[in-house]
Amino acid sequence: MPRNVFAGVGISKKDDAYEAGKEAVENAIEDIRKRGGNKDPTFGIVFCSGGKYGKDDKTIKSFVDGAHSVFSQFKDCKWVGCTTGGEISENNVTHGSVVVSVLSSEYIKFGVGVGKNISKNGFNAGKEAVEKAIKDIKLDKEIDAYISYMTTKTKNLSEIVKLKKFVVLTLPAGFTLKSSGWEESMMEGIKSVSGASVPIVGGSAGDDGKFVGTFQFANGQVFKDSVVLTAIFTHLKVGFGLSHGYKPTNKIALITRSKEKIIYELNNRPAAEVYAEMLGISLNELMKGSGLLKFGEKFPRFAMDFIEKIGITKDKFLEKIDMYKFMISSPFGIPDVSGEYWAKVPKGIVEKKYIEFYNNIPEKMPITLMEIDRKKAIEATADALKQSISIMKRPVFSLIFECGGRYFYLGNDVKKSIEAAKKLLKGTPFIGFYTHGEQGLRMNSVSGCHTYSVTTLTISDELVTEKNK
Repeated sequence: MPRNVFAGVGISKKDDAYEAGKEAVENAIEDIRKRGGNKDPTFGIVFCSGGKYGKDDKTIKSFVDGAHSVFSQFKDCKWVGCTTGGEISENNVTHGSVVVSVLSSEYIKFGVGVGKNISKNGFNAGKEAVEKAIKDIKLDKEIDAYISYMTTKTKNLSEIVKLKKFVVLTLPAGFTLKSSGWEESMMEGIKSVSGASVPIVGGSAGDDGKFVGTFQFANGQVFKDSVVLTAIFTHLKVGFGLSHGYKPTNKIALITRSKEKIIYELNNRPAAEVYAEMLGISLNELMKGSGLLKFGEKFPRFAMDFIEKIGITKDKFLEKIDMYKFMISSPFGIPDVSGEYWAKVPKGIVEKKYIEFYNNIPEKMPITLMEIDRKKAIEATADALKQSISIMKRPVFSLIFECGGRYFYLGNDVKKSIEAAKKLLKGTPFIGFYTHGEQGLRMNSVSGCHTYSVTTLTISDELVTEKNK
């Protein structure tokens, strides 16, 4: 059977930024050739260490120039990427590295768009980026028209309406200690153009836990405070997954007053007090360590440099902040339309009364206290991938967007998580990164913003005209 799509993966750990970008793309090209892809690549995805290659404007430009020196050799190859908090590939979890994937197919069309000033106006950034990306797609009047005809001929209407032929891949700027929370408005901007049912999958850029600033890149250009977005029009089957490893408790409260990212009242009382009661601790116990977090918000670069100088790793430092530990181990959950829970991890306590989150929290909704199930948390990456490959027989490539916060409560078990994913995929190439926020969905649900979760996108070799699995 002839292949419809090919994918290759490349990795580099070189210290020189230009050479690292160049080598990783070259290795990906070599890998796709080994896997039988003899045509030029049509799309590339690049994730690189934020701390190593994104330490300043000069270094990241050199890195992107190195990657583009290879991509630019192929006439119609577009590419996107961002800095990360850790890289994921068949080499497991790496830091201070670059992971690259290249794709080649007649049956996927890619359009790239950029929306700037995302922290000031996320809606406009998302809207601008997706409009540009859609215009950037060039359809083939013969191939695309023929596949569309065959889809109508071979599928009944109930099957056609379930097809995901248009997907949006998002790589927005990630949060810093000073500012956060633009992804939700960004997604609303995207949906104002694409419609609410179009799948949106991606991850917010990272900077290796410095929480100072991130970079995004597209087609050889570097951006800050932006969203790099890819509109994907495909005749191949695509799948999606979402998992986190938290389980609901029997403790539920009603959000009686909230606005945007802050819950002011639960059960008509100050939200922080109710949260502490649900945890079975005093408010003072919950607040321990909050001063250190506030200091970090005011002086992020100084705080992170100081931690490194005194020889304390960031995860060990954050373990000392009781408030941070409580919020990670016992966040809230909001059920979606399928009955599964979206994890809502608090960002902090405001004025010793209110709970601040990374995304908007709707009013008049019940909210459930969650708790970590360590076994499920380790299996979360594989679980998300199981969902995304559930509709296909021949997965060819997967993208994994995994919250950097999972590192803090899984520790070395993050490697077990990726090993389980690798075992599940059985040689199917994949790349991903540790994010500052995730965008995604489960199969047959709606897209949303997530925290401390894993989202996945898998591309199959099967055309949509083939019978379902």
